[in-house]
Amino acid sequence: MYDIPKALQALFDMIKQLATTKNTTIEHQSEKQVIKDKGNYKKATNIAEKIIVISNKYVDTFLEKDKKNFEKLVNKFNRYN
Repeated sequence: MYDIPKALQALFDMIKQLATTKNTTIEHQSEKQVIKDKGNYKKATNIAEKIIVISNKYVDTFLEKDKKNFEKLVNKFNRYN
């Protein structure tokens, strides 16, 4: 009357499909997060560039130690940007 092996196979196939769907959803969430993070890093970089431009106007008023440190940091920033 009932075909138990086929019913079990259908149940296992359904569980397998649910797991596959869950994994795909997790992968897409990770991709979206990477894209969002990249956008945030770009915004932060743009802000840092503006800070450097403003600070450069006043670099001559810095203490010598601060001036050298600032210039070193700006050079480092420019290398990685």
